[in-house]
Amino acid sequence: LHLAVLNRKRTVFVYHNITPAKFFWLSEPKVALGSLAGQLQLRLLPKDVRWVTCSDFNQRQLRSLGFQNVGLCPNIIEPAGEARTQKSAPRVLVFVGRIAPNKQCVELVEQVQRAAEILQEELVLAIVGSVKPGCAHGAAFRDRVKSLEHHPWLRVEWFQTGLEQLELARLYARATLYVSVSRHEGFGLPACEAVLYGTPALYVECGGTESVLGGNGMVPAGGRYEFWRHICEVLRNDAQRGALLKAQHDLVQHYTYPRVLEHVSRTYGPLLA
Repeated sequence: LHLAVLNRKRTVFVYHNITPAKFFWLSEPKVALGSLAGQLQLRLLPKDVRWVTCSDFNQRQLRSLGFQNVGLCPNIIEPAGEARTQKSAPRVLVFVGRIAPNKQCVELVEQVQRAAEILQEELVLAIVGSVKPGCAHGAAFRDRVKSLEHHPWLRVEWFQTGLEQLELARLYARATLYVSVSRHEGFGLPACEAVLYGTPALYVECGGTESVLGGNGMVPAGGRYEFWRHICEVLRNDAQRGALLKAQHDLVQHYTYPRVLEHVSRTYGPLLA
């Protein structure tokens, strides 16, 4: 970064997160190098620069590097609109995010497949996310989805080009469960959006999501290979699913407009004075 920027007294850096390079070495080496460069840049910055970040997880990350002036302003989540609907049959599990190594999308398909086979219930896994050209993980994911075209219990619906906001809201609303085995998240916005539309989230420990949702719905990283067990448990137990949704919704609603304005004012007000 240019020294003139660093030396300006009113300069404030906004930090979302840097996904660790270890996730990209095999499939996207250029991204891995970019991640390393970003981490090095963080370590070289003067420790008195000011930051704003979006989750307690990222705030703790920056403070662990020696930065002390780190504000917290969460992502602003759109309040639920007119997309509420009856839950679908067969039941839908949804994931929204890039088809990338840290998102572990191949593993997600395998875990949901295992759950469907144990339950002997037809499930739909709806995945909304694009693939970067040349990404090895994306190619493996494409092959895995194709191999399940005639599976008796699991149907994968892959929306490769994304969905308009209303269509995405309708998908959240008709889903029974939001599922994610992503290993690294800065905030976990899609999980929070799903919760607002009446769909609880089940996810592997990943940093940002559990810091926003208070650990509700989190599967510890060491148990990620048996994520399917947790899917089965939550799908079998309506009361547990309802209690999980309530606990998550009580937290997520504080990040919607106008409630989130308190966070924005508290963080940005002193910076703009």
